[in-house]
Amino acid sequence: MFIFTGQVSLDNIRTGSEYDLVALYEDDDDATQKDSPFQYSHHVCSYYEPDEFRTLVSQNNKSFSCFHLNCRGLSSNWESFTNLICELHSDTFMFNFIGISEIFRHSGDMRLNLPGYHNLISRSRDDGPRGGVGLFIQNHITFKIREDISVFIPHVFESVFVEVSTKSSKNEIIGVIYRPNTEPYADMDIFYSTLSEIMNLINKEQKHCTIMGDMNIDLLKFESHHKTEDYLEDIFCNGFLPVIVKPTRISASSATLIDHIYTNNITNPSHSGIIITDVADHFGVFHINNSKSSQIINSVTKKRCFTANNIDKFKTNLDQLDFTKVLESSCPEHA
Repeated sequence: MFIFTGQVSLDNIRTGSEYDLVALYEDDDDATQKDSPFQYSHHVCSYYEPDEFRTLVSQNNKSFSCFHLNCRGLSSNWESFTNLICELHSDTFMFNFIGISEIFRHSGDMRLNLPGYHNLISRSRDDGPRGGVGLFIQNHITFKIREDISVFIPHVFESVFVEVSTKSSKNEIIGVIYRPNTEPYADMDIFYSTLSEIMNLINKEQKHCTIMGDMNIDLLKFESHHKTEDYLEDIFCNGFLPVIVKPTRISASSATLIDHIYTNNITNPSHSGIIITDVADHFGVFHINNSKSSQIINSVTKKRCFTANNIDKFKTNLDQLDFTKVLESSCPEHA
């Protein structure tokens, strides 16, 4: 469990309405004059330790699920990243999609393969080692990369989108986005006009869509920052809903909601939340849609995670075994 000192703590964030986007939006003076988009949603957003999450999803093996993490360098954090994924998965549950932002340049790193998943799809910058996005997709899922909407403007709008088939007649589109906030490149106007165009195109195709990423836009500041307010209203106008509504990056003095997941499949029962992890300085976020129309037939692949930590545990357990009776026996079958 993470414990924070100073003015901000995870305990008061869990319960404080000032850290809840839905509460803030529905209490806003301007919002009281119109219907809240959140009234149509049937989802929960909470914080989870990895073991709590495993309990939550123990019976959700046929749900449509995605997970996102800003890992600030996949190669440098590969072991801690894969340890986290192993902690979240079980014999009955694996995420269909795992999105990564700030993947950094990683060409030549042969380790970056997750058992049970297609090869990593990634987009990186040509002019520097940072930024970039990546996506792992479960092996049994058939997909195509949507190059037409996978906009990649280095330092401004970095993304990859894929389209997959579901049980319904509507295909599902999955996107991972990273919005850098480093001056002088960062341009919020270009970012949100680009995202609006992508959402508008998806709506014209009448397809369900889930978008996840580190947007570096603190949605909790919509009341005090006009561009954030415009951005949030534009998401609503395009028929999408943010399902992560609590802070995803927390320090001793601040709590910001900058890691987002949006969906236009808003009326079906779903579960969203935030995974408490120290892989990087962002928590992970997830969304699980229990709608039958969005379900992908999920065949769980059992796997062993050969991390250095697990190998050490295995050696320790093996060293503690008593083989005396085995070695003393003259009968191989009995031994």
